[in-house]
Amino acid sequence: MSGARVFEAGVVAQNGSGPLPRGLDVHARPPLGRSEGILHRFHCAMPTTTHLTRFTVPLGRQEIELAEVVHDAGGMRFLRIRIRERNRFTILDVDPLTAQQWGEAMRRWGEAQMSADAGGESPD
Repeated sequence: MSGARVFEAGVVAQNGSGPLPRGLDVHARPPLGRSEGILHRFHCAMPTTTHLTRFTVPLGRQEIELAEVVHDAGGMRFLRIRIRERNRFTILDVDPLTAQQWGEAMRRWGEAQMSADAGGESPD
C-alpha cells in the first residue's frame, strides 16, 4: 500500500478520507455509481401511476393534477396531488383516509359558498 498510512484502528486511504476497518480491501470494487445505485435500489420498487384528472384554477392559473400511485412493495395506494404554479411544483402523496377527510372538507366549504351566493348572503 504505497502512500497509505497504517494506524491501530485500520488504514487511512491516500486521499485521507478516514480510517477503514481492518481486513477491508482498499482495492475492492468501488461502490455503485450514482446512476447504477439508483437503478439497483429502485428497479423492483417502481410505483404504478394512473392519471385521474387535470384542471386549471381560473384565478391563479395553477394547474392541478390528481393521480393514483400504487407502490409495488406492499401495494400501498396514495393520491398524488401535483400543483404547478409557473415554475414551482408542489407534490403531495396523500393516504386514502386523509384524502377522504380533505375532500369532504372541500366539498362542505364549496357547498356553503354556493348556497351563500344563491341566497345573496355573505359567506362571512
